[in-house]
Amino acid sequence: MESLRVLVVKVSITDVPGFEPLPQLQREVVAIAAHNSIREMAEPVRRQDILRTILDEVPPFNIIHFAGHLCEEGFVDSTEIIPLDMIVMYIQTGKPELVFFNTCSSEKVAELVASRCESDCIFTISNIENDDAIEFSEMFYSVLSLSDVRSYKEARDRVDPTGSRFRYLPGKNMVVRRGDEVTQRLDALERAVGGGRLGEIGIIQRQAILEARVNDFEEYIKDEIEPTLAVVRLDHASPQKNNSALLWAIFGASFIAAVGIASLLLYMVQR
Repeated sequence: MESLRVLVVKVSITDVPGFEPLPQLQREVVAIAAHNSIREMAEPVRRQDILRTILDEVPPFNIIHFAGHLCEEGFVDSTEIIPLDMIVMYIQTGKPELVFFNTCSSEKVAELVASRCESDCIFTISNIENDDAIEFSEMFYSVLSLSDVRSYKEARDRVDPTGSRFRYLPGKNMVVRRGDEVTQRLDALERAVGGGRLGEIGIIQRQAILEARVNDFEEYIKDEIEPTLAVVRLDHASPQKNNSALLWAIFGASFIAAVGIASLLLYMVQR
């Protein structure tokens, strides 16, 4: 992708008790600036500074990148905690294409943004080590600069294809539910083809595993079920054996129907 306009909201030191300094965040800024036109907010960063910066920027930023501490109450700036609703207001005002929350456990704020804004989000689902967070950011912006990368999601998928550390949530401007439609379809498919819950390894990897399971079922139908039904048809051709043949036929049809439903669900997930 071409060079992008990125607002970096970085808070490496805060007066809020309980949050350790993050001096290594400057590595992140350097990585973003290597491939993009950035505006790094000078510390100390305060809530009014963020809004003023967003309002002053014309044209608007393509990406707003948050780096620092996030807690249940909100994003930790230099002097206080900015509530999550105010973070959403920043995004509604700036209308970036992407919001990157490079913080610990940013799923909640990403869901709020996606439910009220059109901006896509990259976020974490748990606590993450500082070095891991910075390494992902460095790799993401490097990959994003490649000429054959067409979207933010493609760049994220290349760096973390399983979603083990960072997830991607498209902005839908609609209510986002935990366990969205795609996840529910995958859950139903897993129940249909058997096996344990795969939901924590990322949708792409889940899909690949489920495709393999469906293929195994199709091979089982060809190698085992269809020959068995052929024998049943031959051995139970007489009228007095029709009931038994019917039971076998019902069994075979039910099994094939289950695999058919599984294949349909997989098709729906891929849409």
